Amino acid sequence: MKKIFTLLFMLTLSLSFGQVLNETFDDATGFTTSSGFFSDGTGDYFGLAVADDWGAGTTPTQLKAYTGFTGAFLTGMDLDGEGATLPIVIDWTGLDITGLGSLTFNGEFAEFFDTPGDIDPNDFIIVQYQIDGGGYQNLIAFEGADFSTSVNGIFREDTNFDGEGDGAALGDAAANFMKMIPGAGTTLDLRMTVSVDSGDEDFAVDNFVITGTPTSDTTPPVITCPTDIMMDNDAGICGAIVTFADATATDDTDPSPSVTQTAGPASGSEFPVGDTVIEFTATDASGNSSTCTFTITVNDVEGPMISCPLDITVDNDPGLCEAVVNYAIPTATDNCPQPPTPGTLGTLFTGGNGSFGNMFDINALSNVVINSFDVNMDNGAVLDVDVYAKVGTWAGSEDTPGDWTLIGTATGVVSNGDGVPTPLNLSLNYSIPLGETHAFYVTPTNGTTGQGFNYTNGTTTGAVFASDANIEFLEGAAKAFPWTGTTFAPRIFNGNIIYETGGLNVQLVSGLGTGATFPVGTTTETYEVTDASGNTSTCSFDVTVEDVEAPVIMCPADQTVTADASGTYTVPDYLGDGIATVTENCTADPTVVQSPSPGTMVTAGTTSVSIIVTDDAGNQAVCVFNLMVEPSLGVDDVALANVSMFPNPASGTVRVNTAVENISIFNVLGQKVLVSTSNTFDVSNLPSGSYLVEITAEAGTATKQLIVE
Repeated sequence: MKKIFTLLFMLTLSLSFGQVLNETFDDATGFTTSSGFFSDGTGDYFGLAVADDWGAGTTPTQLKAYTGFTGAFLTGMDLDGEGATLPIVIDWTGLDITGLGSLTFNGEFAEFFDTPGDIDPNDFIIVQYQIDGGGYQNLIAFEGADFSTSVNGIFREDTNFDGEGDGAALGDAAANFMKMIPGAGTTLDLRMTVSVDSGDEDFAVDNFVITGTPTSDTTPPVITCPTDIMMDNDAGICGAIVTFADATATDDTDPSPSVTQTAGPASGSEFPVGDTVIEFTATDASGNSSTCTFTITVNDVEGPMISCPLDITVDNDPGLCEAVVNYAIPTATDNCPQPPTPGTLGTLFTGGNGSFGNMFDINALSNVVINSFDVNMDNGAVLDVDVYAKVGTWAGSEDTPGDWTLIGTATGVVSNGDGVPTPLNLSLNYSIPLGETHAFYVTPTNGTTGQGFNYTNGTTTGAVFASDANIEFLEGAAKAFPWTGTTFAPRIFNGNIIYETGGLNVQLVSGLGTGATFPVGTTTETYEVTDASGNTSTCSFDVTVEDVEAPVIMCPADQTVTADASGTYTVPDYLGDGIATVTENCTADPTVVQSPSPGTMVTAGTTSVSIIVTDDAGNQAVCVFNLMVEPSLGVDDVALANVSMFPNPASGTVRVNTAVENISIFNVLGQKVLVSTSNTFDVSNLPSGSYLVEITAEAGTATKQLIVE
């Protein structure tokens, strides 16, 4: 019957109140005691009556006959009779009072009245509470009262907690007492302390019930997010897989507020490079909510990939110790590709001159890709248009088709009219690295007078005419296709330059750059690429210019000389004396090997002379000629003592004073420089200097010295 009543009572309370405690003492599972239950079988006991729980003892024979209790109840008498330590404390701890106010305690108390009374001043029952561990406060107390000089008294409520009973008396029948518990919080502890220490001093309690009224909850939950997360990108991707814990929340009324993620990718997703804000929202049972956020930062720490050309080996340009070398700019990729940004730079469309194509330079202020052009065409024109490009300026290449590369062709372009843009709609994808100048030749290939391009006379060739943050357009020239006729400059191309920027910043950091003149030898070209996060990578390759051009020797003709008085001839240094000459494109002082070497003495006859010139690259030139040495011509070798020449010194005609068969004149090197068969000869064409004149007459041969002025 008590179980049915308790269930109905609890159901009623739960409908209108928040029930905190409903202790019916049907068993001992809801509380703790400082002393275990006991009974000596007669008048010393502590336990649950009706439930017949006396610990290890038996049902006491002197159990008091209380009235008004329903079912089991807690009772005791002569509590220290079996050695228990007084007072005995009964505790209920951790009672949840979250969200409740107006807490009310109800409890039933009794003390069996044995005439004239058995309670002495040492006996008491006191109930206390504490909220959130704030210290125990008195709730209700019963102390001894109505003492006489010869007998003990009874329990009365101690209304002012001064140690003396002054209120309602306890008796055999269960009496209900109700008390308010002031304050609010989350946890309530209840404690009852009892001391009855001799025979017939007893107590009984039952149905301790604490209820509260739910309060209006306007306080949002307290939500706590994880701390900010920072990590590096996963290899090869522009992001990272990131996992994180959910936010947590507490609430003053709802023990389990809901927590949901309300912004940002879920844990375990791929998060992009940069900052991503994650938001969680906590909501309690009353609908109050609060949010928190934290930031996931993924840093791109992966360098871009850059690919350089293979090493390049070329021959020197003819006659030069160098070569112009063009190569493809290194390409780069990145785990975080940057989308291109389109751009358009316009010049003007006012015309004023026309028919031909235009050459002009573009300076790259950023890494740019030229994609197409709009042009200014004559009314009614239908043109085929070629676009050529080269590294560096157009100046100096206006008459040299081989310097240019065709990068795009638009056929059948129909004019939108004079003075308005006509798109070529090309996809040139022509890159100009930051800091470089490239030239363009945009020209109709089938244009005629009045059916071609319109352009404008300029002011200064090479002057910047139009620019933006990414490119500069320079005044250029007009030139008929294909590279024919006069170059007209300065001229201003009328049109729009269609380009895009973005992507990776590839720059030459050492070396000369494509299109440059490279010296003989090896030059290392190093390029660096930088991505949007500042990560860099480099690559290098070698440009080797080989000198494959041999020296050039101007070899002398065969040489005829006369031996000296000893019958020998000293071989001269033919290169050093200027008789032979050599030119070399690279080596300032090539290696020269002459055989026979200078200073060698040779006798009369023919000697083969070779000169080998070798440059630093090992290229050789060889010169071979004959040295013919005739017998010596001494002045005293003949008996024609009376033979003479006049005038001597001479600068014109020289006469010999006798009839002659032959006259031969030799320079100091023994070379025959003049022959005469008469007794006169002209030396006006000979260089000034000393000569030997061999005179052959009927009587013999005589040699004379002649000074030519």
